[in-house]
Amino acid sequence: MYYANLYIFGSMLGYIHETILKLLFFPSINNGLLYGPWIPIYGIGFVLIVYCSRKIGLLKKSKLIKTIILFFLLAFSLMFLEEVGGVLIEFLFHRIFWNYSKLPFHIGPYISLEICFIWGVLSLMIIFYLEPFLELFLKKIPIMISIGILFLQLIDFLLLFF
Repeated sequence: MYYANLYIFGSMLGYIHETILKLLFFPSINNGLLYGPWIPIYGIGFVLIVYCSRKIGLLKKSKLIKTIILFFLLAFSLMFLEEVGGVLIEFLFHRIFWNYSKLPFHIGPYISLEICFIWGVLSLMIIFYLEPFLELFLKKIPIMISIGILFLQLIDFLLLFF
């Protein structure tokens, strides 16, 4: 249930992140397709970050080597997730929520090397500073609350098609 709670937390934190960006810098951006306070791509990213961190942690390498591997693995994995998410949203819902075409090192509309670097840095911050505290909190959430929130997200997602 830990990864489910991590997904929920990441989705909600992503919504807060996007809302702050919208209020402070980009009033024209949209906070996503769903009605609830969650953006699933962030939740998927959080799970990916922690899962990869734990797998790389098993390697018999120095902490520096593990950190470098994690940075590149997660930066490019999250860049790929962003590309897939952007393409799927455009294909399924005929909407575009982000476009990096104006950035100097963009690769298509949905990814850029600048943002890839930011994802790598944020991933390391999550791994080394946020996740150790989160783990204690997320493991204490009652299973029925987690299932209830996931059920609400499922209903919210199904509403997109009706």
